[in-house]
Amino acid sequence: MDYNTKKTIETYYQFNLSIEDISNKVHIPYYEVLSYLISIYNKEDFLKDLICENIQEEKIIIISDTHIGSNYENFEYLEEIYDYAKNNQITKIIHAGDLLQSTYKGVNNKYRDEFKQINHLITKYPYNSDIENYILFGNHDYNIIRKGNIYYEKINERDDFNLIGTGTSYLNWTSYPIGIYHSTPKYKIEIPNIYTFLSLRGHAHRLSIQGNMIKVPALCDKMHDHDDNPGFLVATIRDNLLSIKPYMFNNGLEEQDTTNLLLKKN
Repeated sequence: MDYNTKKTIETYYQFNLSIEDISNKVHIPYYEVLSYLISIYNKEDFLKDLICENIQEEKIIIISDTHIGSNYENFEYLEEIYDYAKNNQITKIIHAGDLLQSTYKGVNNKYRDEFKQINHLITKYPYNSDIENYILFGNHDYNIIRKGNIYYEKINERDDFNLIGTGTSYLNWTSYPIGIYHSTPKYKIEIPNIYTFLSLRGHAHRLSIQGNMIKVPALCDKMHDHDDNPGFLVATIRDNLLSIKPYMFNNGLEEQDTTNLLLKKN
């Protein structure tokens, strides 16, 4: 972020613009604007702004690690998820990072150019005007967007994509704060930790549910020796009870046992 951009952000903030409005005006991701303001003002003034989105629906779908542009991408999984969402009246999908492959090992030769890869994403990713995607960027995504805001803006052309941060993001789900995380060691923006009742983590390429910490399975074909089968999660909040039902692709779609967690606010 250059000097002029920083000064513009400060000016907008002094005129009481919201973080979201400032982000849109300077074409800088929400949490980068927030992180800069936190670095020069009192951090406590911005705690309310750490929650960047609100989801009111009781039922959502959670996915991660689609790695679009790689040799492991599989749009059939996404199409099946969209069919599931439509058939079950689900309108919100959370993506826990690595939407794209970037130029890491395993990239498809047709998509080594970042713009070709993004255009491939924009044109091939399923679209339904009733379904919104809340997308956290992971380490693969960051390898593209760090090269210039033009890449961020290009991905944001999809009106069903809500880009909610890089590495760490927080949102309210039916009034409960949840955290979405994906390892991004090269990303230097510091986002303060806040209490969340649920922690969703991408990057692991395996399903794990340990208390309120959930590692989300990948939604691409096997990339590493440790990868589980690809899959997705359906999460429901009702009567202060959180239910997590995994679905795994293994010669067809297999429904797994549901995990139930009693919700308690901090």
